[in-house]
Amino acid sequence: VASCRVGRPAASRRRAGGMAELSADLVLEPHEKLTVLAKLAENAGHMLHAKDYMKERVETGVALNADERDLLSAAYKAVVGEVRNAMDVVMDEVDDASRNGRDRQTAMAEAEIGEPVAFYLKLKADYYRYLAENPFNKGKREAVIEDCKAAYIAALKEAEKHLLTTHPVRLGLALNFSVFQHEVLCDTEAALNSASTARRGAVEALEGMPEEAWRDAMTSIMRLEDNIASWTSELSFADKRAREMEALEECDDAFSPKLDIRH
Repeated sequence: VASCRVGRPAASRRRAGGMAELSADLVLEPHEKLTVLAKLAENAGHMLHAKDYMKERVETGVALNADERDLLSAAYKAVVGEVRNAMDVVMDEVDDASRNGRDRQTAMAEAEIGEPVAFYLKLKADYYRYLAENPFNKGKREAVIEDCKAAYIAALKEAEKHLLTTHPVRLGLALNFSVFQHEVLCDTEAALNSASTARRGAVEALEGMPEEAWRDAMTSIMRLEDNIASWTSELSFADKRAREMEALEECDDAFSPKLDIRH
C-alpha cells in the first residue's frame, strides 16, 4: 500500500505562522487521518488547527466515536474560550463561532440516537449559551437565548430517554443547563431545582454500582454540589434581605406622622 502524505486543512494553510506542517505516513482511512492530525495539533497546543481538522473530519460524513466527540468539543471550546477572553476581536470571532454551528448540525445528522445525539445537542446549547453571555451580542441576545433553551430541553429529553442518571453526558448536561438558568435566565430557584434533581438522581442510582461508575460521575456531582451550596446561600441571603426590607417598610408605616385634618 502506497504511503499517503496528509497536509493541513485549507483553513490552516492560510494561518501558516508558528506551526510546522503536519504530515504522516499512515495507512489509515481519510477520516482517521484527520483525527490523528487533530490529536497532534491538540497535543502541540494549536487548538485552532485541531478545530479545522475536526471540522473536515465531521464533513466526511462518518459518525464520530466518543473520543472524537470529546476532541471536537475540546477544540471548539478552546477556540470560543479565546474569543470570550479577547474582547477586542469578539464580534468577528463570535460570528465565526455561530457559522461553525453548521458543523455540529452535520455531525448530529450522522449520529445515532442516545448518547451521540444528546452530546451534540448539549454542544449546540453550550455554544448558544456562550453567545448569550457575550455582552457585545445584545442585538441578537433574545433569539439566541430561545435557541439555547430549546437545544438544552431537546438534549435533556434525549438524555432522560436513553441515558442513566449517572451517565457523564447526562450529568454534564444537567450541570450546564442549571448554569444557563442561573447565569443567563437569572432564575436561581429553577437552577437550584435542576441541579438538586440531577444530583439526587445520580447519587441514588450509584448505590451499589462499581467504583468505575462512581469515578466517572463524581466530577460532575461535585460541581453540582458546589453550585447547589452557592445558590442556596444566594437565595437565603435574598430572602433575608427581602424580610429586612419588609420590616423597615412596616416601621416606616408605624412611625409616619398622621395628618390630623380638622374641618
